[in-house]
Amino acid sequence: MSELSMIGADNLKYRRLSSADLAQLAQLQEKNLRSNLDLSDRSSGFLSAAVADESIKAMDKSVAVIVCVEESKVLGFLCAGGIEYCQSAELPAKMIARLDQVKLHGKNIACLEGFVAGPICVEKERRGQGIFAGLYECLFVTTRDKFDFCVSLIDVTNEPSLRAHQKIGYEIVDMFSFAGEEFYTVAMALHRLFQQSK
Repeated sequence: MSELSMIGADNLKYRRLSSADLAQLAQLQEKNLRSNLDLSDRSSGFLSAAVADESIKAMDKSVAVIVCVEESKVLGFLCAGGIEYCQSAELPAKMIARLDQVKLHGKNIACLEGFVAGPICVEKERRGQGIFAGLYECLFVTTRDKFDFCVSLIDVTNEPSLRAHQKIGYEIVDMFSFAGEEFYTVAMALHRLFQQSK
């Protein structure tokens, strides 16, 4: 297992984004946007908004974008960007502006070094097979010992996403409104923060 690539169950490969992945990422996003799904399809999870190719590339440069591939097919992706970079988008900026009110393991989160994880998306037919956790595992290997925490936002109606995030260790630390919608802020302490707490 290296910082840039790892093999998961069923020989699925988790690695950093390549430019050849962008078209498939765009298709995967489009299929899973809340605005493109009817109510019944949203019950297995959805994306609140799409991220443009240029923003995806910028997030990869800022922290990392991880993909899960089977042969040449992209089955899932996870974007992660630095706090400063993510302030350039209105929705994460609203979440970030509130972080000075949030504590994680007794420490003010705004005083720690962190990043924003998300969006994350897995092909509908392959959900529940460990890809979500595999994407995060590869991200954490890639960013190991560089950060104290990661933070994400989740639409309060997206219960499958909330459950999946909580299963790997995220906890709800805040709730906020944006454009008439409600969102949870979820955060996770990373290895470096636990090291500092010893």
